[in-house]
Amino acid sequence: MLDELQYKVQLKTIIKNKRKKRDQQDMKMLDIVNNPSKRTILAQVNSIYDPLGLAGPFTVRAKILMRQLWGAEDKLDWDDPIPDKYKQEWSEFCQDLLGMNDVKFKRCLKPKDSTGDPVLIIFSDGSINSYGACAYVRWELINGKYKCALKLSKNRLAPIKKMFIDRIELCGAVLNARLKAFIQCHCRYKFKKIYHIVDSQIVHSMIQKSSYGFNTFAATRVGEIQENTDPHDWYWIESKFNIADWLTRGKKPDKINSGTDWQNGPSFLEHLEKE
Repeated sequence: MLDELQYKVQLKTIIKNKRKKRDQQDMKMLDIVNNPSKRTILAQVNSIYDPLGLAGPFTVRAKILMRQLWGAEDKLDWDDPIPDKYKQEWSEFCQDLLGMNDVKFKRCLKPKDSTGDPVLIIFSDGSINSYGACAYVRWELINGKYKCALKLSKNRLAPIKKMFIDRIELCGAVLNARLKAFIQCHCRYKFKKIYHIVDSQIVHSMIQKSSYGFNTFAATRVGEIQENTDPHDWYWIESKFNIADWLTRGKKPDKINSGTDWQNGPSFLEHLEKE
């Protein structure tokens, strides 16, 4: 029997009187789906316990919706119904929520037939809505092949105030560097090599330069990245190969289940480095 981690989720009902009848609770659930407010949406987002960010591509969907509500032209109170243009997106999230009950993650990251020390690979990306980073552990197998597994991920919402996309991408790179420091501090594995991967050529070039040549916003972030990582460990790839993009746009539960690119990493990670 496989040692797996499985999510248990349900719609979060806000009922102060626990003695209310079952049918009243069912009506409350229908109200959450059909007439949501900022309060009910936030309660539902926070009800998903995911400290390692394994379900990040799914939970970020609701976070992005919250960001859109806070930045809406019509300011909403906590219990005001959300505008109709957002209700469809929220309804789809609620329908997909129960699908998280079928999502499983392996607890053990190390294959039985692995050899040597692993490699740590961290991707990061950013969009107008959010930015994030995800880390993978890559093992070499006895037969000469390679196998990867998701270690953890982290995403944050972009500021409501509009920013240039390269600034948000830079914030994602900072999160990338912080993940590396966190993993090295708390993980018992010794990594023989670390790769930091971004899909922004601007950010990649900024990391290779001295931080004093930038404005305050960029200089502080580039300085932190250079302090905690080696600039030569940063690499650029095309956006279509960057798995961290999932943390900025969102995915359905079946896209992050066992055997998917989210859990196993992009297919090119199974190739030799020179390829």
